[in-house]
Amino acid sequence: MIWVVDDGCLRVLTGARDFSIRTANFTGRDNITVHNYPPIAETDNVSVNDVLKWLDAPSFEAIHHDVFAQRAKKSCNWFIESAEFERFVQDKDTALWGTGMPAAGKTTLVSVVVEHLKSSYGSRQDVGVVYAYLRYSEERRHRDIIAAFVAQLVETRDIAFAHLKPKYLRAKVSGNPLTEREVIQVMEGLANMFAKLFVVVDGLDEVDDGTKEDLLQSLPSLGGNLLIASRPLDLFKGLLPNALHVPIQARTEDIRLLVLERIQRSPRLKSILRNKPDLVEKLCDRIKEKSQGMFLVARLQLDALRNSTSVNNLFNALDELPSGVNEMYERTLARIDAQSEEDASIARRLFLWLLYAEDSLPLAELQHALAVSFDNLKYDPNDIVDASIILSSCGGLVIAQRQQRKVRFDDRAHVRFIHYTTREFMEKIHFPGYPNPHSFLAVTCLVYYSDTSASYTSRSQTPQSPDSWEDPPGKAEVNDEEQQQPLEPGAEQFLDYATTYWHQHTAKAAMAGHSTHPYIVAFLANYKGSLLSWCCRDHRGSPLGLAAHLKLLDAISSGELPYSSEDARLFHWVAINGDPRTLSALLSRYGLRGNDRGEIPFHSIISSGWLAPVEEFLSMATKSFPTCSAHDQGEYDLAHLINLPHSSGSTPLMVACSTVNFTSWRRGRGDVETAEGPLAVLDLLLRYGSDVHARDHEGMTAFLKTVLDLKAYRSPFYGPAQTPYDVIRRLVDFDPSIIDHRDARGRTALMLLVAPPLYRPLPPRDDEPDSTIARVASFFDIVGHAAKPSFTNSKDDGTPLRSKTLFCTPSSPLLSQSPRTKRSYHPHQQMSSNPS
Repeated sequence: MIWVVDDGCLRVLTGARDFSIRTANFTGRDNITVHNYPPIAETDNVSVNDVLKWLDAPSFEAIHHDVFAQRAKKSCNWFIESAEFERFVQDKDTALWGTGMPAAGKTTLVSVVVEHLKSSYGSRQDVGVVYAYLRYSEERRHRDIIAAFVAQLVETRDIAFAHLKPKYLRAKVSGNPLTEREVIQVMEGLANMFAKLFVVVDGLDEVDDGTKEDLLQSLPSLGGNLLIASRPLDLFKGLLPNALHVPIQARTEDIRLLVLERIQRSPRLKSILRNKPDLVEKLCDRIKEKSQGMFLVARLQLDALRNSTSVNNLFNALDELPSGVNEMYERTLARIDAQSEEDASIARRLFLWLLYAEDSLPLAELQHALAVSFDNLKYDPNDIVDASIILSSCGGLVIAQRQQRKVRFDDRAHVRFIHYTTREFMEKIHFPGYPNPHSFLAVTCLVYYSDTSASYTSRSQTPQSPDSWEDPPGKAEVNDEEQQQPLEPGAEQFLDYATTYWHQHTAKAAMAGHSTHPYIVAFLANYKGSLLSWCCRDHRGSPLGLAAHLKLLDAISSGELPYSSEDARLFHWVAINGDPRTLSALLSRYGLRGNDRGEIPFHSIISSGWLAPVEEFLSMATKSFPTCSAHDQGEYDLAHLINLPHSSGSTPLMVACSTVNFTSWRRGRGDVETAEGPLAVLDLLLRYGSDVHARDHEGMTAFLKTVLDLKAYRSPFYGPAQTPYDVIRRLVDFDPSIIDHRDARGRTALMLLVAPPLYRPLPPRDDEPDSTIARVASFFDIVGHAAKPSFTNSKDDGTPLRSKTLFCTPSSPLLSQSPRTKRSYHPHQQMSSNPS
């Protein structure tokens, strides 16, 4: 039996494993927590890595080692020796919140704290140490951060692995991933198993507000000792009211240690200041004064002094250096531009990739991206620049660090700016020669794709279904000999990026109002592979379709993109998606094209239910358009277009009146009470001269089709909506004579309304008066104020359909044939003989 006395608390069987207690009697007043693990079969071979993969958590170990290795030795020891930190270590349930201005050295201080805790408690299984380095460039969710804490305990503490092992086996059977709530519960369970738990979080200010709130609510509930380092966050102080706040800034001794270390690293500075301790102290004091307690500024100032040639030159250069962060960034950029044109170009292009790339790129991939010549539009692997030269050309504004997104899965060096303030400053800079950053990135991707052997199946372009894409990009053009050629390190990964994101950069450049680069237009016009179909599934890789999808108006207007059979539905797709500018560019260059059913885009625009595209189209139609319709040649003027039927004979007005279009518009288009609704489209068509008397192939008019649609209409569950009753009211108000319309079989509107449906209708809902009688009553409420029509059974006999007996008697042959009407009829229900 193992007895451990710690802080006055008696702990029994701490760290013991593989034993069982048959019977036990416990007496006393103290609470006893028993952790009972289910037996695990010896055949269950579970490793720590298996559990880590299941947790799917990021790792901060590489970042910690890199930051700690870059610090000046013995720096930040003042914090370890402070009374606040001693209280943090000795007490329980303590929260220590260190705040400092940007570039004050908070991350370096945290790395020293974490290393001190790990060295002090690394051998103790009853004390846990977890930490997180949060960065602006890495979007971290609350679930990921807590899972990272669990993963660190699993890696370093046997009791945590034993606790997670049975949970992993159960989850392995079910196949369900860990949810955020489950991860928090696991972490809370692990926290209760330790005598002490230290939680250290750096960069709380660099995550979104929602994650800040979640962390400040969940971390104190763990019952451990919490240390946070961030900029001042006055808005969130109330979530941690009992925290002890400590200011963080670079101390004089830390600046001195940094200066001494940089002198030892620089051959020039070391030679200039050799055997001159008074000058070294003077330099330390001046750097401390000009950096204003900011480590970052001190580093940049020392980097700017590395090329000094004498003592006077050194201190004169120091006097000219600015004190503020942004001013120091400006001076550093000026120093970068003063390099050779090749080195300055490398730095500028790297900055653009760091600012505008859609994903974080490792240094090996960036080497391939920088080997693409934007001037010659060529990629040559012999132009790959060594990583050390790339970093040195950037004047110390970037750093290469390992960025493990998931545990042990990505240990490559990623390049990032040294501080988030560096990125904020760079976002305001205009780099000469690159007026459109996203266009530069898109062209680089396409040049790299065109000039690089596509002899592999891209992971991100693996076809998901036979109907989606035929082959991954470039697969069809590869022969066996090419497949044997190995790619350079990072080449395959950057090719993945190029094929995945080139079109997103192209679209963002167009959205910013920049013209499409000629290389992109030429690439779209001449490329025949499957790369385009992967980018745009709607049009099967059509160059013109992709240009419309990305809204490259100038590329469309240029006429360089070919029109093919794959674009049969293109005009309709653009119309339905409500993009009048793209549609205008297509019409002006390629004419008015219909699909194989004879439908021109006008019908699709109307079916979308949006007013603005219809207005745009009609305004464009005041000019004649050349047409390439399969069913008509020549030109469409406005008078022809407004009543042009498609293959079924339905006119634009009939499409606007269709109940199906109303329902689909309500479900996908938002607020139906706005002016941009189907009724507004209907009013617009009537004002432009739509013929309410036009008929389709079955002799149906817009009025009769709406009445027929009324039989299938069901009121929506949600809110007020525009209904077929509103359409009928609009049409009757416009021309009351439509009440006398008959179809080719002589059926009037009322006959269509009371005729039995061709299918068995759904039973009405309890809140829905959906009977035929109710429909007829509502119908007469609408048309009753119009001129009295002569509703009759047929063209020849004059039996009035307005007879009370005909539509109210259960024996009526018209009503008795409708099962829905029979269920809805009530003998005592009376209706006026004069519906008007």
